[in-house]
Amino acid sequence: MAVVKEEILKKVGQRVKLLRVSRQLNQGELAERSGMKQSNISSYERGISPFNIVDLFRLAEALECQASDIVDLDRSLV
Repeated sequence: MAVVKEEILKKVGQRVKLLRVSRQLNQGELAERSGMKQSNISSYERGISPFNIVDLFRLAEALECQASDIVDLDRSLV
């Protein structure tokens, strides 16, 4: 189970980073827009820290996307 959890966290983190980069934001700018710390954004993107549902929606709002865009691992973002 731990391997699956780690894989999911990494994939979700990659999606956050892809969305952030596609909007030409750095981690600090995303942190400011979302009201989070830059270190949290970094941890999420690297898949080393899970985020809660509130943070998911804060990220989605800051990235101007739907929360499902972040967590739907089967859907392509390109």
